[in-house]
Amino acid sequence: MPVNEGNGVTIITSDDIRNNLGKRDLTYFVYDDACPPAPGCVVPHNPPSPSASGIPYAAVWQFAQSPRRKEFTARCAATYHVDGNCYTPGDIKHVWFLDLDSATTPDPSSGRDEGR
Repeated sequence: MPVNEGNGVTIITSDDIRNNLGKRDLTYFVYDDACPPAPGCVVPHNPPSPSASGIPYAAVWQFAQSPRRKEFTARCAATYHVDGNCYTPGDIKHVWFLDLDSATTPDPSSGRDEGR
């Protein structure tokens, strides 16, 4: 998410890191729950691509969180439960708070490769 640094300067942390990283290669997990570009607390059949976050090199995008941040999610408030949280569609008791992410691969952190 763009952050106002004051004096007319706005930065995006992932861009700042990428621009100052040198030749090292990182996998970027970005966060932006502002609607739009975030769709809100919806579990779409085809989730939005991480690049839809506005960061073309993102591998993972967190587009919803619990509890919702009202100042950024007003345009998609109806997608959240009335208590302001996001829940899985089958959680009728509203027990599990949910954050929603999308990724370019099933395992962007390569965690399954650990210990091999």
